[in-house]
Amino acid sequence: LYNTLNSVCVLAKKYHADDIQQMIMALSKFFMISLSNGAEVITLAQEVEQVKSYMYIQKIRYADKFTLHTDIPEELLMAHICKLTLQPLVENAITHGIGNKRGGGTVTIATREEPDNWLITVQDDGCGTDNIAADGLPPQQEGGFIGLANVRQRVESIARGRLHFSSIKNKGATVTVVLPKER
Repeated sequence: LYNTLNSVCVLAKKYHADDIQQMIMALSKFFMISLSNGAEVITLAQEVEQVKSYMYIQKIRYADKFTLHTDIPEELLMAHICKLTLQPLVENAITHGIGNKRGGGTVTIATREEPDNWLITVQDDGCGTDNIAADGLPPQQEGGFIGLANVRQRVESIARGRLHFSSIKNKGATVTVVLPKER
């Protein structure tokens, strides 16, 4: 896979297609972090890097419809997190929040520390929802919100953490990943 992507990248460079070259490089980085040599847990820095690669690709698709902000203290970047935790949450924010909103929007990833836990929030200022199922997540529908359930399952089983979803119709949504420090 990496050799093929590298060959496409070299070809794009040969034809001075810088935008295609950059997109292929972002896709390659995205896959590299996704695979992580089979590791289930990676650093928060790697997870954020994967989100940035994903966002680069999506910005080409959606033009300048959204921006990404991160508020992560330097000391938390080496903390460990289940891989593919943030990217599906950001994808949901874009697809179901900002993608359905008129105009542009913002996705913010922030972390903070509590005495027993550290919290990671993914927040958007999209269209929000008032449709929340009994399990605290939006109801799964065809092509939607499956990522939230998958992230919840991995966070609970691998990290003994939990996921909290909140949303206000026409204001946006926030997903909070709560990870115990002693895991």
